[in-house]
Amino acid sequence: MTAPVRVWPESLLVSGGSGTIGLVIVEDALKAGSRVLVTTSSEPGRARLEQLGVVTGGDLTVVDVDLARPQRLDPLLRDLRNRPDPPQAFVALSSGASGGLLEEKSYDELAGLLHAKVWSAGLIASALGERLVHWGWGRIVLVTGITGREPIDGYAVGAASNAALRTLAKSLSRRWAADGVTVNAVCPGPVESERLRGLARTFGGTGEERITLGQTHPLGRLVTPHEVAAVVRFLLDPVSSGVNGAEIVVDGGFGRAV
Repeated sequence: MTAPVRVWPESLLVSGGSGTIGLVIVEDALKAGSRVLVTTSSEPGRARLEQLGVVTGGDLTVVDVDLARPQRLDPLLRDLRNRPDPPQAFVALSSGASGGLLEEKSYDELAGLLHAKVWSAGLIASALGERLVHWGWGRIVLVTGITGREPIDGYAVGAASNAALRTLAKSLSRRWAADGVTVNAVCPGPVESERLRGLARTFGGTGEERITLGQTHPLGRLVTPHEVAAVVRFLLDPVSSGVNGAEIVVDGGFGRAV
């Protein structure tokens, strides 16, 4: 039996796309021939993305946007509302310093983290969704995090923002569904990355080291960025038209929530 061919959208917007998962999504989309518009807020992130554009020879545009600062988002929102050929799909990714006790964060830090994770995704999705209605087709995927389902001690800020993003995806999913625009969430568990390897070195000889290395994981290893990207890719595909308002957990059985 021939495996079904997965189809990437002709054009794709990825916010916060210079992280571990984002780079895999951008690379796969470029290799498939998609036009990719991606945001980043760091020079190293821009350099990594531009290198992908060179290696793949793909159609890549990198835009500097700090998702934690609302005023920095306005030019992108105006562009999405006015451009004649808006992206057919949107993947929202964001990461930040979400660890630490709540009282250790300033009000500005808390507001910035919430905007980077939740409100920026919602504003971009709303601006793009209204345009996609006129095309009669579109895909929006918000990438959350396992702490939004199972809070971890010391990560209250990240847990709250991930939970809010889950709710946002569900709320938006009914808004344009009749016009062919679906909204879903993907919830990765601990994902293999240099950051987690660094944490493992920090936790050397402790139970936390075994967690960050995947030694206590049901799979015996951590989920890879490619495994998360594969689920995102499915949700961007036309064959996923019946999936809307869902949250797909990609944690290899790590979480215990039902």
